[in-house]
Amino acid sequence: MSATLTFFDSKKNRTVGNDDFNVSNSNAAAILASLGLPLDCDSPPIEIIEFEKSLCRFLDSEIPSIVDCGKDAVQNSNWIDCGRREGYLTEKITLALELTRKARMNGATCAYFS
Repeated sequence: MSATLTFFDSKKNRTVGNDDFNVSNSNAAAILASLGLPLDCDSPPIEIIEFEKSLCRFLDSEIPSIVDCGKDAVQNSNWIDCGRREGYLTEKITLALELTRKARMNGATCAYFS
């Protein structure tokens, strides 16, 4: 399963960046948790300005050195978690910031993981 970062304008039309950011569900959850944003699927879309501020706060803080140390792979019966290399979350959050700014310039008013 995976999650795609999607941007919408005020008329609920998708804007630029919809297919450029796709991560596994567990990585999407790690990104949202690192940003201090809700993890629940019933959460409404995030106002784009607030989302951009969350991304900037993460990148301008010491949080990456704490939460982005990588994660070992784990196998439990038929279920496999492939892990995550060090720096992966920071790379994805940097890309999300770039896409968010591009989407905002193209009229996006909110961001949503779907």
